[in-house]
Amino acid sequence: MGLRPNPRLGPGAALARGAGGGTWWRRDRMHGGGRSCGALAVEAPEKRAASQDALPSLGQAGIVSRTRARRLRRWPVAILDPKPDRRKGRGMITVYGRATSSNVQAVMWGIGELGRVHERLDYGHAFGGLDSPEFRALTPHRLIPVIRDGDLVVWESCAILRYLAARYGDGGAFWPADPAARAGVDMWAEWGKTAFSASFTGPIFWARVRTPARARDEAALTAALARFETLLDRLDDRLGAGRYVTGDAFTLADIVIGHVLFRWFDIDIPRRARPAVEAYYARLAERPAFRTHVMVSYETLRAEGA
Repeated sequence: MGLRPNPRLGPGAALARGAGGGTWWRRDRMHGGGRSCGALAVEAPEKRAASQDALPSLGQAGIVSRTRARRLRRWPVAILDPKPDRRKGRGMITVYGRATSSNVQAVMWGIGELGRVHERLDYGHAFGGLDSPEFRALTPHRLIPVIRDGDLVVWESCAILRYLAARYGDGGAFWPADPAARAGVDMWAEWGKTAFSASFTGPIFWARVRTPARARDEAALTAALARFETLLDRLDDRLGAGRYVTGDAFTLADIVIGHVLFRWFDIDIPRRARPAVEAYYARLAERPAFRTHVMVSYETLRAEGA
């Protein structure tokens, strides 16, 4: 059975693929007075490749063009695995947070890679809801993302990713069961959160996209770009040893580090050529969950005159 088109999903809507294979369902849902779009599509495995949006054209440096990337904007989605693993208590995971939040994107990418049954509700920025009694009961910090998995509530993006990988992963390379092997992944994930992502999102992305040009501190932005380039040098050196951050296998560290790269290559800033990082980004852009949850338009965040 092929994709059943639904006009509310938009033309050529793609379904994210998890690790489990099988038939996948997509359902749109939006927070705001409990409104649900009710759109539904189903796709069989043999038709999945044909129905997915084409991968954006890559330049010689492996960089996704801004115009093509913006076409990948998705509605909030819920992906339903038709073959739930009852041994692990698979149920609906609820993710609280807007699709344009980079931290939410990292969590959603991880959920997509793990093939989890989930729904995402829009909270934060223009959607509001962070000061509501219901959300304040979930986290005292009133920040996104937050997930609810059964009776468990988890906040902070990396804590969420570690929890999901430990609970629903297979103990293999993505998040190893062996503590020594897991430490190798966790070190790079921690660096990705505290150094790599932190040096880009506020000092560069916010300064370049979310700040009007008339209010921008160009000297501070230039200094931030120089600092981030040194981190990219380290990543480039590391990627010379394998296809992914910790070797030839895709891991949780790639999510924490790699989700930053879409915006890095998409925004209008000077960049030095780094073949290893550019090839790495091109590999990430081939992953359906990355395209669905990370390659999302951020135009609603752009400040006037930025």
